[in-house]
Formats: sequence, C-alpha cells, structure tokens
Amino acid sequence: MIVNGLSVMRMISRCDCPAAATGRVVEAVRSSSQTIEELNQAVAKIGDISQVIKEIADQTNLLALNAAIEAARAGEMGRGFAVVADEVRKLAERTTASTADITKTVAEIRQVTDSAVGSMNHAVTEVEHGIGMIHESMAGLSRITESGREVSDQSRHIANAAQEQAVASEQVASNMEKIATLIDDNLGAAEQAKAAADMLKNTAGELRRLVGQFKVI
Repeated sequence: MIVNGLSVMRMISRCDCPAAATGRVVEAVRSSSQTIEELNQAVAKIGDISQVIKEIADQTNLLALNAAIEAARAGEMGRGFAVVADEVRKLAERTTASTADITKTVAEIRQVTDSAVGSMNHAVTEVEHGIGMIHESMAGLSRITESGREVSDQSRHIANAAQEQAVASEQVASNMEKIATLIDDNLGAAEQAKAAADMLKNTAGELRRLVGQFKVI
C-alpha cells in the first residue's frame, strides 16, 4: 500500500493527540502519587504522636501503680486516693490500648499507601515508555514524510529532464527529416546532372561522328 504525504501527516496527527492526552494522564498520576506520599508522611506523623501518647500512658500507668501502693500503705486514710489511682490506671490502660489500635491502623494505612504509590510509579513508568514509543513512531513517520518529499522532488526533476529530452529528441527528429529531404534533393540533382552528362556525352559522340564525315582525305 502506498502512503502519500497527506496520509502520513494525518497518521502523525492521530498519534500526537493520544500522546498529549496520555502525557496529561501521567501528570495527573504523578500529582496523585505525590498527594498519597504526603498523606503517607502525615500518617507517619500520626504514628509518631501515637507512640508519644503510648509512652505517656505507660508512665501514667506506672505512676498510678505507685500511687496505689502508697495508698495501700496509708490504709484507711489513703482509700480515696487509691480509688483515684485505680481510675487513672484504667484510663492509662485504655489509652495504651487505643494507641495500639492507632499504631496498627497507621501501619495498615502506610502499607496501602506505599502499595498505591508503587503501583502509580510503575504505571507512570509504563506510560512514559509508551509515550516514548509513540514519539519514536512519530519521528519515523516524519522521516518517511521527508523521504516522500525528496522522492517527489526527484520525480519532478526526472519528469522535467524527460520532457526536455523529449523536446530535444523532437528537434533531432525534425533536423533528421530536413537532412533526409536535403539528401533526396541532392540525389535528384545528381541524377539530373548525370542525365545531362550522359546527354552531353551522346552529343559529343554525335559531333565527332559528324566531324569525321567532313574529314579531308
């Protein structure tokens, strides 16, 4: 199948539009990946804060335990304080359990976001590879178009040269016809000259015969 320059340019145009759209998709994916990465960092900060809260809860639990021991030593006088210390200890335990849940949730979120970022980065790499192949195809089509233009120019030059050669051939043929006509004319003149020479020869012979008759004896 012969592909002319216009068809090639249309093919290049069709390739260019998907490439541009794909490029915009890549930028959108990169932006989403960056947003998820920022979310991942924020989640990591939450994990750090949860760790601090856990440490505080552990310290509070330890203080509540010490307070309960001191209240027990105080006997009846420390009973009210022991109740408060027990409530503080329970609160510290709930806080520790909550921070453990938060830490687990943060770890799960980070795992999901890390996987999402990895998938997006892989998708970006694959899409960029595809865009590169499209650009290479466009470059190849452009080279084909340029080669087609060069062939077209050369064809025009050859056609012009052939036309000039045809004109020259016509002129040569015309000159050959003129030469042939001149040769025919010269042949006719030569035949006439020969006929005249033959006539003169015959006349000269007749004159010699007549002169011979009048020869003095």
